Amino acid sequence: MARSSIVKNQGKASAYSSEQSILLAYNWPENQMNGCLGIAIQKKHSDGTILWLKGLLGFDNSSHRPGELITSNEAPFQKLFWSDYEVRSGQKYEYTIIPVFGKPTKLKLNNNLAFNITINTEANPEEEKHKVYFNRAVIQSQAYVRNFGHTEPLSDERICAWLGRGLDTGILDFINRAVHDESLYLDMATYHFSHPTILEAVSKIGKRARISLYWPDKEEEQGALAKRCGNFFFRIYRSSNGHRFKKFSF
Repeated sequence: MARSSIVKNQGKASAYSSEQSILLAYNWPENQMNGCLGIAIQKKHSDGTILWLKGLLGFDNSSHRPGELITSNEAPFQKLFWSDYEVRSGQKYEYTIIPVFGKPTKLKLNNNLAFNITINTEANPEEEKHKVYFNRAVIQSQAYVRNFGHTEPLSDERICAWLGRGLDTGILDFINRAVHDESLYLDMATYHFSHPTILEAVSKIGKRARISLYWPDKEEEQGALAKRCGNFFFRIYRSSNGHRFKKFSF
């Protein structure tokens, strides 16, 4: 995780980045925030493109419709932190974090109190021994609906790729190292083991694959996996909280 901080006028702002998200946190002395309506945040891309970060909450009695995105210079964020998920790995971003005063119908951005902070997102270079991936999950549910409506995720490979954000291909690349090199063994710990492509890749490794699986005790699911992957055996383990785990090999 990369980090950047700036102190100005007794206030402080910090930025924390992963490969595909940036968290901004900021604060000012209380006596500087009297009448503050929220925070506007502007982002500058490395190619010079400038835009305002957006949220979903507008002021009462405004023309903004619920569920629609609205820029933070029109509807400032009423939080002392904000996450930007519309970033790419290995890129530099500059943020201007501005307190907003005035009235909802006549906003005034106080640039004298603004923070300017720059940070780079992390990269996931091919030559690195270890890689970290973050797929899109529940926190992205509203973005999913805006992009795809209520379409079933498995109905479209493009949707799966958007949700996986590199994790799906990253897993397969890792598994295929053992597929192509018979001197390697594969150990997996998983609680969802139903993706057809991953099942097929693991089955090619045969007895060199060892898997620990959190598995609901349903005979039909066991049968389905056996049909997909051939013969296997498993042992049942019970954790301290009563959950059942099964370890098996092909």
